[in-house]
Amino acid sequence: MPSESLIHADIFFFISTIALTIISIGIIIVLIYIIRILKTAHDITEKIKIESTEILEDIKKLRLTLRNEGAKWKQIADLFRNFFDLEKLEVFAHRILERWFGNKKIVKPVKVKKNKK
Repeated sequence: MPSESLIHADIFFFISTIALTIISIGIIIVLIYIIRILKTAHDITEKIKIESTEILEDIKKLRLTLRNEGAKWKQIADLFRNFFDLEKLEVFAHRILERWFGNKKIVKPVKVKKNKK
């Protein structure tokens, strides 16, 4: 009887050793994949950190340029604003309609009040 229990113990330890080895190999494989994922995430965060500092530098340069050349941009904006002045466009459209339709009664253009800033 004692030899049978010893054989049963040996079989149990053999099977548990194989199971532990398989489980350990599975855990090692999972850890390798987790380490690769964490390394990739670290690389991505480093790239984001570098790019965000470059974006901040670009925005600072843009703000500085706009401060220094703001007068130029204001003149360009005023030029476009005057070019697309609604009152002038309405008068122009009214003149074209008078030429096409003659001196028939055409509604006079409405004066548009501008907001002076």
